Amino acid sequence: MMSDGWAKKLRCVLLAGIVGWTNPGANAAQTTTCPGPSNLSVQKLAFNAADLRWDVTKYISNPIHCVCNDRNDVTEYCTESAVPKTCVKSLGGYVRQVPGLGVYTNYTFCVQTQCGDSNYSLPVCTKYTTSPAAPGAPYQIFADKQSPSSLDISWRFPTVLNGPLDGYKIRWCYAPQCTFFTEQHLEGANKSRSYRITGLEPYKEYLVYVSAYNVDNGKYLYGAEASVKDFTLPTYPSSPSMTFTKVSTSQVNVLISVPKYPNGPITGYVLRWCPKRRCYGSNVGEREILQPNAGTQAVTGLKFWTEYVFSVSAFNVLLTDNARIYSDVVNDSVITMPFSPAGPQPFKVVALSATSVKLSWEPPVNPDVTPSHYRLFWCTKDNRFCFNADVGNVREAVISPLAPWTTYTFLVKALVQFTGPWLNSQTSTVTGRTWAAEPSRPTSLLVTKQQATTVDVSWQMPRDPVGPLDGFRIRICPELGTCPPMGLISRYKTLNSKTLTHSFYGLEAYTNYQVQVRAFNSLPNGETAEGDDAVVAVTTAPSSPSQPTLLQVKALNSSALGVTWRPPSHPNGPVKGYQVTWWKTGGTSTDDVEDRLNNKTLFLPGDASSFTITHLEAYKTYAVQVARINGDRNSTWDGAAAHAEGITDPEPCPPPTKLSATAVKVNATSSKAVVSWAPPNGTFDPPIQGYYVHICKIEVNRGILAEGRCQYSNTSESVLTFTFEGLENLADYGVVVEGLCCPRRHGTIEGNESQWTFVAYRGVHRYRQWPT
Repeated sequence: MMSDGWAKKLRCVLLAGIVGWTNPGANAAQTTTCPGPSNLSVQKLAFNAADLRWDVTKYISNPIHCVCNDRNDVTEYCTESAVPKTCVKSLGGYVRQVPGLGVYTNYTFCVQTQCGDSNYSLPVCTKYTTSPAAPGAPYQIFADKQSPSSLDISWRFPTVLNGPLDGYKIRWCYAPQCTFFTEQHLEGANKSRSYRITGLEPYKEYLVYVSAYNVDNGKYLYGAEASVKDFTLPTYPSSPSMTFTKVSTSQVNVLISVPKYPNGPITGYVLRWCPKRRCYGSNVGEREILQPNAGTQAVTGLKFWTEYVFSVSAFNVLLTDNARIYSDVVNDSVITMPFSPAGPQPFKVVALSATSVKLSWEPPVNPDVTPSHYRLFWCTKDNRFCFNADVGNVREAVISPLAPWTTYTFLVKALVQFTGPWLNSQTSTVTGRTWAAEPSRPTSLLVTKQQATTVDVSWQMPRDPVGPLDGFRIRICPELGTCPPMGLISRYKTLNSKTLTHSFYGLEAYTNYQVQVRAFNSLPNGETAEGDDAVVAVTTAPSSPSQPTLLQVKALNSSALGVTWRPPSHPNGPVKGYQVTWWKTGGTSTDDVEDRLNNKTLFLPGDASSFTITHLEAYKTYAVQVARINGDRNSTWDGAAAHAEGITDPEPCPPPTKLSATAVKVNATSSKAVVSWAPPNGTFDPPIQGYYVHICKIEVNRGILAEGRCQYSNTSESVLTFTFEGLENLADYGVVVEGLCCPRRHGTIEGNESQWTFVAYRGVHRYRQWPT
């Protein structure tokens, strides 16, 4: 076993191979020396790995080689006691890769041949140093302000060298715009580890990087960078500038600009002023402004119309000793204003409309200088919004657009231009209010109650009355019609502004309406500003309809009447049906109580317009009544009834009896016929009023009465005979007699006929039944 100290000191790798070699003999083994390897060399693979190469021993076959390496010189051969070892066999040249070496470390590599169990050659050794690597970053870095144009940079050694530490690289840039670097290489270990960067700008922030490096075969191996950021020292700034604004006769505002090149954090300014040619003693005013931007300085207490000389300088403070560094002094002069004139008087305002007013004024009294023009200002009452305009050398102006029904404060001042700024007069003030305008529409318009002929509505005030709100106008219109004119009092009302409800009367039931409400303001010119309409739709409730129109009753026959009608002129709701009532009446009134005791009623659902009454008595007067009924799911409304009368037709009268006709020859060419008959059998209602008698020539071949060859006549109910003259001899004639009953719709009602046929002169009487 090896001691722990030796194990830590020696790192040995034995390259071996399993070989089958023979012993040439004991004497030879003892007397022959084991030949060693030759041409041992080391080739770099990486900074922590290398290849050992040597030539094969030529004096024995199948040699075994051992290789050892150590950070220092070898003090012992590669014997079996030197462990660990590896024996490797090779037929050509031999090579051994040694990994895991230290960075930038000295090594001794040895190789020897093993010829037998205890027969070794002398070792062949060579020395080798591994390559360096990039060092670590400097441990710390510092910056010290040296001057306005330089910084001193110092640092400490890197914690890891990884080589001989051949030098440092330092580079720097202007911090806000670090796009271009200036760099410098410091060769050698640079024991001072410091560098002064020069040529910098005053009070600028710079970023500095420092890195160490090693050189390997001409290649620079740079380590990580350490960085520091710092400002250079400030210096005196460049000069500021001044501009003047004349405010009044005793005040001048001085605007001090920041120097173009501050060269540091500007600490403050010194401003001085004095009357020209009297810049001494108490006449000199001075102000120290301890801020980087002086801005506008108001200098007051000056004399009017006097030239003053102002001077200003900026300064920085050195951090090393708090000393001030002043810029060059800048001088300038300004003349204060003369006395301002009084304001224009009198100043008046007259409102012209809701968006415009007219302003008028007169020039100031006794001004030192004649005004060249005027400037107007106008603000809302709370001065929240203000505007101004120059109007030239005039005496009046119209201001527009303004807000309606708004109180404004108007101001006017006279201006005079002299050397530089404008000379302002005092201000004259007046207040005025614009006219009212169209209010917004009323809000929350609602129908609070609706009946058949009335509608109640309510509303709330407009969100923006744009005036005192003098009242409301309300009207109700057909939904799809034209709103009525103002003259219809019940449909169009003007209400005061305190009234927020209204009722409409006398409306049509079950009708669509539109209620419109708008607010208005009265204007000084006598007109009104009318707002937009608030609108709500409403339908009145159903009600009883009026009576049907065009009711007619017509006799259809002796037992039926036909009834027709049209819808009511005022339906007043959805139709449920029509109720038809009829009764026989003997009096003159259709509402006779006795007659109506036996009335009959029938309900016709839906929108009916006709009905046939049957099973009536002949030639009787009947009263008919038709009424419309409205209804929905919950209610019904009976309408007014229309009345009419109708009379059924009478039964046809029976024919006369005992009809006969006798032909009597008058001469060779003509004859006459004497017709006689008896009344019908029985009594009739209505009774016989008379008889209708006619005689016609008969065409034998056609069997019909010949046209234009008939004679007609009427008799009273008491005359039962009639004679026809001028008949042709030997011609066939037919006689017809009808009874006439009560008066007809267009005359009388014809009864059944009695007919008789005969031949004139011959006295041959033939009876034929002809169609009536």
